Amino acid sequence: MGNSFELKTRRLFAGIIGQRDRWIERQRSPGTDVTFERLTGDVWAGHNCALDQPGDGAGPVPASWQKEGRRQLECHVKACRWFLERALQSAAPTSADLQQLHSRLLGQPTGRLSDYRSAPAAPWLESHDPAEPELVPHLVDTALQWCRADSFGEMHEVEQTALVLLKLTDIQPFDRHNGKTLRLFSNFFLVRSGYPPAVIRSEQADRYLMALQKGLCYHTGPLVELLTESVAFSLGYCLGQPPSPPPFVVLD
Repeated sequence: MGNSFELKTRRLFAGIIGQRDRWIERQRSPGTDVTFERLTGDVWAGHNCALDQPGDGAGPVPASWQKEGRRQLECHVKACRWFLERALQSAAPTSADLQQLHSRLLGQPTGRLSDYRSAPAAPWLESHDPAEPELVPHLVDTALQWCRADSFGEMHEVEQTALVLLKLTDIQPFDRHNGKTLRLFSNFFLVRSGYPPAVIRSEQADRYLMALQKGLCYHTGPLVELLTESVAFSLGYCLGQPPSPPPFVVLD
């Protein structure tokens, strides 16, 4: 995937910027940590894990998961706690951060780094050609190094999230569990800037898949729009407001 990206102006994100500022102000009040922990705990875990599960997307936690589903949720909550702290400690994410996050999501011993995939990855669509396994480490490092570029810093954090998610989805770094890992990892810059994560809800699974497929074909507007609405949902949750995504205009 190349560096072509539909750069939007900050005025298009004015709604969530205003909500973000109110959320930062609200955090000075007692009890706000509980709401944020609930969002980034079971709520996000349920939706993020369910996006990779078969079903109709009717709820965040399919009943068929039973014991294994609960284990995945618990691992997600613990991995998320680590990730949120890490995002506030570093200026940009590293490949080691990605590998450790993946390891924690799988419930592996603390400090262990997951290996990158050793087999060919399945393409997302007919025109998608995932890299050979031996190229994955270099491609991941290159993608994350670009996050330090001035041009990347000029984007709004939602655009940064979309770009990181698309680049890593194109690479498919791991043999399994790429989806929930990359969705969580790509929120790094949102969290650093005082936003809650973009919680893509399980009932949006079809829309999310279509947005990813279009993004891999260099049409990033649908994914940016979905992420903008997802950030608005998270902000509304934290602020105790009903979800009402801000107006958004896709520039083609």
